[in-house]
Amino acid sequence: MTRNQRHAIEIARALCAGLLSECTMSDGDWNLLLLAAEINDCRAKPPLVCQRVLERAMQGLGYFAGMRRRGAESGPTRRIPPVVVHEPRRSSAAAF
Repeated sequence: MTRNQRHAIEIARALCAGLLSECTMSDGDWNLLLLAAEINDCRAKPPLVCQRVLERAMQGLGYFAGMRRRGAESGPTRRIPPVVVHEPRRSSAAAF
């Protein structure tokens, strides 16, 4: 796995988890995500972009083709654990 592949995965996971906002990302990071997701529209929705980045990384497609663990000569590519995004809790007072 290259440094840029790892960086694309880290950015996508942080964006999906709400730890990073697309407003605070640099243009270079956003362009890296678009490249890794194979999306040619700079107006693409961030959730779609990070979903496609993570799917392609898990499948070893496109930008992530041939991605292997360091030191691994053969065998399947390492699976990336899914990111669980929790919805904010609604207060019980808002239900009434």
